[in-house]
Amino acid sequence: MSSKTKKRFDRLISCVKSNNVERLKHYARRKKYAKLHLDEIGVNKKGETLLHLACRQGKHEIVAFLLENSLGDPTSMDCKGNTPLHLALKAIMKIDERNEYLTAYRKMILAHLKEMAVSLTQPNLEGQTAKDLLDLADSVYEYHLGGNEKKTEFSQQKDEQEWQKKLSAELDDEYGSHWGKYEEDFVQEDVNETESYDSWAKRMINEHKKKMSSQKFHITPPSPPKLKPSWSTEDQQQFLRDEEMRNVFRKKAKATQKLTTFLTKLSLLIQTEDQIKISDLPFKPTDDVESIGQLILAHVKDLVDPDAKRKALRELQRLWHPDKFSQKFGVRLKEEIRENVLKKVTEISQYLNAFNCVSTVTNK
Repeated sequence: MSSKTKKRFDRLISCVKSNNVERLKHYARRKKYAKLHLDEIGVNKKGETLLHLACRQGKHEIVAFLLENSLGDPTSMDCKGNTPLHLALKAIMKIDERNEYLTAYRKMILAHLKEMAVSLTQPNLEGQTAKDLLDLADSVYEYHLGGNEKKTEFSQQKDEQEWQKKLSAELDDEYGSHWGKYEEDFVQEDVNETESYDSWAKRMINEHKKKMSSQKFHITPPSPPKLKPSWSTEDQQQFLRDEEMRNVFRKKAKATQKLTTFLTKLSLLIQTEDQIKISDLPFKPTDDVESIGQLILAHVKDLVDPDAKRKALRELQRLWHPDKFSQKFGVRLKEEIRENVLKKVTEISQYLNAFNCVSTVTNK
């Protein structure tokens, strides 16, 4: 970067820090500044664009100017992978004074969410998306409103009672005293070495239901604190920690439901003799093989005994062998999906073989 370019960037940074919108507009109209590509080029060592800088410092007027004049790219990332929306949300969640938080949230987030929504699902280097942060910030916003004002669009999508019921029904096994019971049943000694798809799928469904019904208690997720006359930094940090825990519970509930759907579809696929459509499959040919493999291996990954684990893996490898799958379902698959489905089954088989190799090395 030349000295002239650095001076120009320094002037622009000064405008942002001092919240001098008029001065920034003056520079933006000049041709030599227009050539700097302010929507792409980092203006400091952190790799931040002007939009990053304005969002991090909470300068909502400058954010509005940059977005309205296409001088800021909402999808650009700094050296840590943060988008401008990441930084805006992180800055807002550091505010613990109620009125200041509400004002900042409205002016920085609600006012510009439409323009910056393209980066909602874009993760930073820590794997955190702006949507994750938005859920937390939105919860704090609701808390500060105290139920006296209209909730945001994102707030309306949340139904606390629904996910609590789902959590109690599907996730108690993660915290119960019966942990491991399901896995022991999976490798019971009387399993036939030539077990068919039919018996395997039925066994998975029955054991899953048995495990879920064995839990007689309910875990109540942490609830937001009652509205206080004052709101300290400690209150806000505790609130955010509780909200993160609730988000983890929601994700676990979703994963459990996904596993149940997978096993149920597989069981139905086996029990019928009709032609197989794409909607009948427990997976889609376009699904990532790792996500499918994780569902298949869900019931054996926590096994501690190496022999039991090897036995379970051999069973899975046999069940998902391409030749066996083709023999069982190939004729019933619709012509337009047959090739892609059998190709995906081959990938699944290779994934299970690779997992077996890794497990063997680890055990040694």
